[in-house]
Amino acid sequence: MSASSRPKPAAHAAPEIALSVDHYRRGYHAALALALILTGVTVGSLILAYIGWSRPVVTRYFATSNNGRIVTLRPLTAPLLSRLAITSFATDAATRLYTLDFARWRADIARARTDFLPQPFALWRQSIQQSLLPSIIQERLIASAAPAAAPTILGQGVLGQAGALSGRYGWSVRVRLIVSYLGVQGTTSQHVTVTMLIVRVNPDTYPRGVAIAHLTITQSKGEG
Repeated sequence: MSASSRPKPAAHAAPEIALSVDHYRRGYHAALALALILTGVTVGSLILAYIGWSRPVVTRYFATSNNGRIVTLRPLTAPLLSRLAITSFATDAATRLYTLDFARWRADIARARTDFLPQPFALWRQSIQQSLLPSIIQERLIASAAPAAAPTILGQGVLGQAGALSGRYGWSVRVRLIVSYLGVQGTTSQHVTVTMLIVRVNPDTYPRGVAIAHLTITQSKGEG
């Protein structure tokens, strides 16, 4: 075979090789970039997992009232209400004790019930049924009360005595009242001092989160 009949190399072989090398180079760089991204994501996930493991989640509980309003739950060892709120509660509750109408006394007693724990309410109801209520009904009196002075918080803190109230936050509050009795013969009045122990209770049963656990009443004659 003569030299002129030998096959000659293709003229485009060198450019094809160059394009192939460039293609693989770009593929390598893309794969390397993807590997770096995946490595970063993995490291970030590990860091977040460690942070979540090392910092326990603080769980917050809440309840809802009957109208759907969110109510923050607080332990019964916490005061919940301010001093002003407690003295307002005490004044309102003491006033209701002596808001009695000869024609509506059952409804008046039922309203006072919402301020008490069951046992102290039963004792108070028994007391007025044996003393005050018969006079109001027989003489057709209307009793009303008004604060005679600003209420006083005598003490507060977590109760330590044994029993069902142990460990609850409580307040000892004194409320002075002027109680007036209106009847057909005119109006008489007397000064009454109500000392009550108010304690934290379940807000599901008592919307304000407090109730009267003990009650002491002292009376003195006023002007007729």
